[in-house]
Amino acid sequence: MITSYLQNVQASLAVYFWIKSVEVLRCDIEESDIEEMLIYRFRVSLKNDDLLEIMERVVYSKNDGKLRV
Repeated sequence: MITSYLQNVQASLAVYFWIKSVEVLRCDIEESDIEEMLIYRFRVSLKNDDLLEIMERVVYSKNDGKLRV
């Protein structure tokens, strides 16, 4: 579940015309009996040569099936 969330974020970023490239700087996944936690960080290069960094922590609860961002 958590890896598909990350893939959806990457795919969503890839469709914007103003984005030149996306680099994954960090991708940590930790799992326990009750949840999965993802921490990722992207560096996005824009067509005008600006840089944007995105960091997010996502928790998936195995008990209720909810994602918390």
